[in-house]
Amino acid sequence: MLKKFFAEVRDSRVAQILLFAHFLYFVFLFLQLFEISSSYEVLILREVDDIAFQHSLRKIHNMWGLLEFGRGLRMNDYAYGSLFWNVHALATYPFYLLRNLIGESPLIVSARMISFLFSYLGLVYLFKILKYFRVKTAQALAILLLFCSFPTFAYFSQRFGTVAMVFCFSVSSIYYALQFDGSKDSRKKLIWAFALCVGTKLSGILIAPVIALLVFFHYFEQEKKSFLEALTNTMVLAFKSSLLGTLLMAPGLFAGVIKFEYATAFLNTLSHHLGTVSTGQSTFSFADNFLYGVFSFSLSPILYFCLAVLFLIYAFKDWLKEKTSNHLNLQKFILIFSSMILAFVL
Repeated sequence: MLKKFFAEVRDSRVAQILLFAHFLYFVFLFLQLFEISSSYEVLILREVDDIAFQHSLRKIHNMWGLLEFGRGLRMNDYAYGSLFWNVHALATYPFYLLRNLIGESPLIVSARMISFLFSYLGLVYLFKILKYFRVKTAQALAILLLFCSFPTFAYFSQRFGTVAMVFCFSVSSIYYALQFDGSKDSRKKLIWAFALCVGTKLSGILIAPVIALLVFFHYFEQEKKSFLEALTNTMVLAFKSSLLGTLLMAPGLFAGVIKFEYATAFLNTLSHHLGTVSTGQSTFSFADNFLYGVFSFSLSPILYFCLAVLFLIYAFKDWLKEKTSNHLNLQKFILIFSSMILAFVL
């Protein structure tokens, strides 16, 4: 795929310019990762989460130092999944050891770099989705650059938190749902992608309706199964992926079979954080939040309109050429585009 990608970029001057713009933006965001300051004017709110999450990360490192791996595996601070905490703990553990040896290490930066990595990995899958809809490379790079221009992308790609991981696994789940053909290999890829999304954070399950509808479309329209059979197959796949996701998110819940206190400790922590964490004092309704998210910035309506036009041009172009085989692509596009708008503004 890389060989084909660079061949297409080599043949298009516009694609070359856009790729260079992506490179400059990548370097700019990467350098921002190393901004360490106690000033709120410099770090805005990033410092708050850095301090809180680093404390939880240090707890797992200390547990591992005492060989209490089970406790670390059952960690679910802030109602985040065990997968999230243990991936970050494993990736940053060398820096923790380095700090114990020499007294200093870029531990705070290394955690941010994981978010940065997952943000750009999510962009790779987003590019694959665009290519699935037969968007040319230059147009795909332009759409991705537009996507990166949203302040939320830059913010969450440099912040120690769950958003980048959930974004990556959500987009990969959509990609594998689009590629789903009913084979064992495609089922395995989709199950794992969705399970990793849920294992990172429970709210990752919100992408489930999009995935389920795409899988249902495949069984019902492409394999020509009956409505009931297509629904049953979709529900079986959803159950398997949800079960694996729950295992990755909450191994302590399953460990309750061995020791009941493990399950109660997990549920108590989950209940506490779900009850205390909020997003502010807003009393807006769902509709108010949606309208505010879309229209709060003067350019937002224009950006959304351009995205919609670019996607729909390609979707309708294919549909008009091959009405019988490609009208499903139009349905898929509308579903995915709508879910992405919701992901941005809620």
